[in-house]
Amino acid sequence: MTLNKLILSGVAIMKTPAILLDLFKLVFNASKPPMEWPTRYDSEQDVMVEMIEELGRDPSIRAIVVGYTKYGTDLAFERLAETRDDIFVVFCLPDETQAVEDLERLANVTLVPDDINTGPAAVRQAWKLGAETVVYYSFDSSSPLPGELERRNGMERQSGELGIPFVDVGMAIPRDANRIPDQQEYKWMLRNDVRGKVEQYGRDTAFFSSDSGAQSYLIGPVISARAIFTSHRQSYALLDIACSLNVDYLNRSILPGEYGLVSSGEMAASISAALAKNGMSGRVSSMPVYIEELMIVAGVEYAIKWINGEVKKEGIDIGAMRQLMADYAGAEVFLSPITKDYINAINDKPGNLAEPVKGYGNVLLVRMDYITY
Repeated sequence: MTLNKLILSGVAIMKTPAILLDLFKLVFNASKPPMEWPTRYDSEQDVMVEMIEELGRDPSIRAIVVGYTKYGTDLAFERLAETRDDIFVVFCLPDETQAVEDLERLANVTLVPDDINTGPAAVRQAWKLGAETVVYYSFDSSSPLPGELERRNGMERQSGELGIPFVDVGMAIPRDANRIPDQQEYKWMLRNDVRGKVEQYGRDTAFFSSDSGAQSYLIGPVISARAIFTSHRQSYALLDIACSLNVDYLNRSILPGEYGLVSSGEMAASISAALAKNGMSGRVSSMPVYIEELMIVAGVEYAIKWINGEVKKEGIDIGAMRQLMADYAGAEVFLSPITKDYINAINDKPGNLAEPVKGYGNVLLVRMDYITY
């Protein structure tokens, strides 16, 4: 299926993450990437509105899949709704500034990474791999990720339930005189501390960190120490592991003179081989594909089914969406409607994540199960 055929089938794709632009050359055999939001989307809302209105003027367009919903997306689709009420809209990876009520109102389905529950799941996966201790690096940060505190607390609770000691290690991010993180010092600090923790607690120690940037720096020392790593982030874990192992992840045959990433499956196979050479088989787990990749591909496939009348016209068939995701990922996928308390947790407010809240049935949390290399 080519991108042009997708357009002819009535599906338009807007704004994918830059790392996945080549995905459409691999999965859809597309000769060009999807349409892009303007670079200054925060100050060019009129351009965003015009782009969506232009799609709306084309009667062949029956669905729009938005890879990243940014500031201004809401206004663009409010304008679209004034003239077209027959377009199926999929939002992926909404901006944290967007109200869930607007997501529910403007899109038929919104797909949100379940970053909070991925934390406890990573601890359970580490336990399955034989972890006897969990070490969590808490880095000082002026801009912690939304829900980071709740995720960390969930990991500690899960460790307690499994009877695994949870060791919280506070660390300051090394910075130069201009307050810019010192990358080399960062790597050196983690490498030495991981080595020390393995000497203290043994090889069956799983390592995690609060800082997203630290994940790529953490994997190498963990592998060198023959410890355990299970990613608690659904984005970029494959690439981080590949980089740490010096695995060649570039696809040089997409278009002449262009480079991109190899498919997730190829990257996973290369990672498995490299870990086996390092005596680390069965000690590293991650999600099988990028969460961004999973959401966009499943969103496109579901939209095509909607257009063809293969899923119900009103509401969302969660089972059908879950199956599309599981088929693509090659692993179990967990989907559930977002709740008001989950939203509070994203904002680091206390709440009961298990309490269901009616009204957000089309805003779905997405979490993949693990593969082990």
